[in-house]
Amino acid sequence: KLLSSDWRGPAGRIERMIFENSRVSLADGVDELVIVPEGWLWYVPFELLPVSSARDAAAAEPRPLGEICRIRYCPTRSLAVLGFEAPRQTGPVGVHAARLADLADRGLVYRCDCPRSSMTPGMDGELFHQGLCRSRTIPDDTPHGLRIPMPDRDFAFTDLIAGPQVQNPFRQTGDLLARDRHGCFTYHFSCAVDDLDQGVNLVIRGQDLLASTGRQLALRELLTCEPERPAIPAVLSVPVFCHHGLLVDETGRKLGKRFLSSSIRKMRLDGETPESVLGLAAFLAGKTPHQGPLELALALKIFAR
Repeated sequence: KLLSSDWRGPAGRIERMIFENSRVSLADGVDELVIVPEGWLWYVPFELLPVSSARDAAAAEPRPLGEICRIRYCPTRSLAVLGFEAPRQTGPVGVHAARLADLADRGLVYRCDCPRSSMTPGMDGELFHQGLCRSRTIPDDTPHGLRIPMPDRDFAFTDLIAGPQVQNPFRQTGDLLARDRHGCFTYHFSCAVDDLDQGVNLVIRGQDLLASTGRQLALRELLTCEPERPAIPAVLSVPVFCHHGLLVDETGRKLGKRFLSSSIRKMRLDGETPESVLGLAAFLAGKTPHQGPLELALALKIFAR
């Protein structure tokens, strides 16, 4: 069992690894930190890294970085630095490209230049791709994406919250886009590859992604059925899935950065205490009849009911 203080030591070591030789001194009082993650930095919880700030010299212990300054993320340097033109990817690199090349060698990838406007509405409100490019020859110099034919059959799994599920990925969205015309790998393809390569056996995410689980299972099957590839342990063949509910606004739309929704970080910067944030969350979730500060120990008991 992970105690509330067990994470502080490893988090401190990660903070030193990243910032020890940096030209940026967090102790001098940084107002905003723009992070452009690369590689394993995508997995670092920067908001929780313990930092001693010169503004808070009287503090008994380092505070989480997310309480000291504003943090925002940019997927590319072109979004973080005005006028910077990101280099174009000129060749296949990384594990995602290698996995896609394996599928292409087996005839399981085809080029597609269909615009989104040519697609029809499918199940669950998603766009359906009819596979019209399967038999077409698209030249190298024509902008195109890469698609993987989806099997027209059911994939069954049991979600820890939603229960038994049966999905047919082809009838939902048609053939799956693995890499777009800009050379970027899609979410579903990246998830399937990453989960396999990292040995993920438990997937916890929002219920808005429940309908996409079948196509990721279909991709896992295609990625692991190659005779030359080492056998995947049975325990990893199909992960356990848990799709939880979402926080939504008054219109029913899920909260998100793209909609400029209020965040815990903003609430803390505006002066809200951790106890008041927990109390608000419990109230909005219907766990308490009234809104008010809530201690962590009591909040854990309330949300465990």
